[in-house]
Amino acid sequence: MARYMKKGSLGMMVEAAGGASDPEVAEIRLSPAEYSALLERIQAAEQARSSAELDAERRESAAYGYADAQIRKYKENIDIVRMSQKETEQKLEQTAKEKNNLKEVLLRQIELNSNLKRIARERANAKRGLVPKKEHSGYVVLYSAQYKQHCNKSETADVWHSVLQTPYDAGLSLEQIKDDIMAELCNRVLASIGIRGIQRPRNNGIFRTWLIAGTRDLWTVQMEFQGRLPVRAVGDGSVSYEKSECTGRIQTCEKNIG
Repeated sequence: MARYMKKGSLGMMVEAAGGASDPEVAEIRLSPAEYSALLERIQAAEQARSSAELDAERRESAAYGYADAQIRKYKENIDIVRMSQKETEQKLEQTAKEKNNLKEVLLRQIELNSNLKRIARERANAKRGLVPKKEHSGYVVLYSAQYKQHCNKSETADVWHSVLQTPYDAGLSLEQIKDDIMAELCNRVLASIGIRGIQRPRNNGIFRTWLIAGTRDLWTVQMEFQGRLPVRAVGDGSVSYEKSECTGRIQTCEKNIG
C-alpha cells in the first residue's frame, strides 16, 4: 500500500498522518509490486495513446488520399467534359462551314441552271424567229382543235385539244424541266392564251395535260380543256401562234374521255 511521507522536525521523512489529504505530503512511497503495477499502467496508457495517434494518422492519411483521388477524378472528368465540349464545338463549327459551303454550291448550281435555261430559251426563240428573244416566253401554239368527247353514256362535252411547243430541248430529261414548264404555264403562259387554269372537266379550264418530245426537237405540252381559245394571239404577246389558222378549228370526230 502506498505511504504518504512528509518532512519531520529533524529533517527526516516521516509518514503523514492525514494520508493523501495531508497538505504537507512531500512524497509517496510505493512497494515494488505497486511500482511495477503503476509502470504497467503508464506503459499501457502510452501504448494506447501511441496506437490512437497512429490510427488517427492512418485515418487522416486515408482521408487525404481519398480526397486527393476524388479531386483528381473530378479534374479528369472536367478535362474530359471540356475536351468533349471542345470537340463538339469543333464538329458544330465544321458542320456549319460544310452547310454554308453546300448552300453556296447549291445557290451557284441554281443560278447556273437558271442561266443555262435562259440561254436555251433565247437560242430556241432565235432559232424559231420569236421576238423579242430575251423577253418572249418561248411557247408557241402549234395546234388547237375542238372535239366532241363523251363524259358518260348520255353526255358529251366540247373539249379543246391544244399543243404548245416549249423552248426546252427534248434532249433534257423530263425531270429537269417539268417543274419549270408547269410553273411557267401557270404563272404566265396559260392566261395569255385564254385558259383560266386547272379546274374540273365541266368548268372552263384544263383538266388533263401531258408532256411529249415534239417537233423541232423541243418538248411540247398537250392539253385538253373546255372553253374556246381565241382565234389569234392575245394578251402580252408572250405566246406565239405557228399559223394563223392553228386556233378555232373544230374537228367533228368524237373521242371518249380516258
